Amino acid sequence: MIRESQAYWLRAVGLWLLLMAAETLHGLWRVKVLAVWIGDEFASDVAVFTGSLIILLITFACIDWIPARDTRTLLLVGSTWMVLTIGYEMALGRIAFDGLLAWGQRTGLLTSRSGYAFAHGAEYTLPNGLAVITSYHPSLQNTNTGKLTRPMFLAVFQRARQLAGQNALPQVNQRGRDHEKAFA
Repeated sequence: MIRESQAYWLRAVGLWLLLMAAETLHGLWRVKVLAVWIGDEFASDVAVFTGSLIILLITFACIDWIPARDTRTLLLVGSTWMVLTIGYEMALGRIAFDGLLAWGQRTGLLTSRSGYAFAHGAEYTLPNGLAVITSYHPSLQNTNTGKLTRPMFLAVFQRARQLAGQNALPQVNQRGRDHEKAFA
């Protein structure tokens, strides 16, 4: 039989997994549906509200399932969720990068992964000439904490365009520039 503390943490992590699945689906909905309907910038603004609402609703609906009754325990669960979420967000970009390196090794393109470190804006040229530029995931966690800013993110695309022989950046409307100044 599972001890009470083990069941407690299994439920807390299970609820966090539910939150991450909901937010992942919400992100897909924002990119594939909402951005098409109302534009990417406004969709991002709407998604902040709807994503927060989804997290609050799931948490309030399910928090009684976790037998946390005091403030200290609830803060511990919230802190655990925060640490797990930061790790999850960092893992998304890292997983894609590691997958590329694994593919390179499987196909004989790379003999070793040494010399390839994941970091925002890191740039590598593989032995076959393929240029790789890495970027942090543009999640709310990364953007709200300043780990990834709009100029940092756009710089990756500007560099990719330069490598592809296209030097121009897409035009950013005034609303986007105001948003950039507000969070600079």
